[in-house]
Amino acid sequence: MLSDQELLQLIRNDQIAAFEELYHRYWESMYNAAYKRLRNREQCKDLLQDIFADLWKRKNVVSIDNVSGFLHMAVHYQVYKLVGKQASGPAFLELFDRMAASPYAADSRLEEKEFLQVVKAWVNAMPEKRREIFQL
Repeated sequence: MLSDQELLQLIRNDQIAAFEELYHRYWESMYNAAYKRLRNREQCKDLLQDIFADLWKRKNVVSIDNVSGFLHMAVHYQVYKLVGKQASGPAFLELFDRMAASPYAADSRLEEKEFLQVVKAWVNAMPEKRREIFQL
């Protein structure tokens, strides 16, 4: 079985089989992470398709040290983006609480830093008045 880094190198060389292996290796855990937050099968599938399509498109540009962490953070970012467009108030706060309690969210310094970056990005994406209220 190839390591994630070996698969990434093959993907950079346009090896579709390596991309499919990476996809199958992480799809279920990514789907479960997204579903815990969105509770919508179709949104989760679309979200994952977008993440993997973007990975393929940027395969020669992106540098990934931890594939699992990268893909799961991509799920978090996409969920935030989606929720930011659709929800506000209590719906987001419930989602935020679940993400903060996620095993991928803040159980190490690096993951905590990444999680805080996600929160800052979400806050910065808010309309000015909502951002002021949220920060208060």
